Amino acid sequence: MILESVPRDMPLGAASTGSATEPAEELAGMLGRVYEHERRMAAVAVTVLADEKLHARFREILSRVPGGPEDFTRAVASALRSYADAGVVGSTLDPDAAAAFVQGRCFHHAVLDRLHGPGDAPGAPAAVVDELLAFLTG
Repeated sequence: MILESVPRDMPLGAASTGSATEPAEELAGMLGRVYEHERRMAAVAVTVLADEKLHARFREILSRVPGGPEDFTRAVASALRSYADAGVVGSTLDPDAAAAFVQGRCFHHAVLDRLHGPGDAPGAPAAVVDELLAFLTG
């Protein structure tokens, strides 16, 4: 049941050319989708990591199915590469490191939000997306 809750094919999109939407808005939308993914993953991770036997079983199951958490990180990095190629994010930004940072920041906030309740975690999800957008484009 936990594996079924892990989104496997989340379209992140890429920087488009000739779009009616501004590239920074597209990037903000992509970051919002990453946040939503990490919000769902926070619930899964807290559940799985809370019990050693469940954690061991989950790792064993993951070893038998295609893909894994690292696939999502690679997808985020690929999307960020397209935004770098389009000049939306800094050309010196390492997409792999930036993807891990983006995921980590979203996951951290989602866990705090889950632990403390909406509104008690520092900043709203939209503020996290704005913070990441400023980091990536600044």
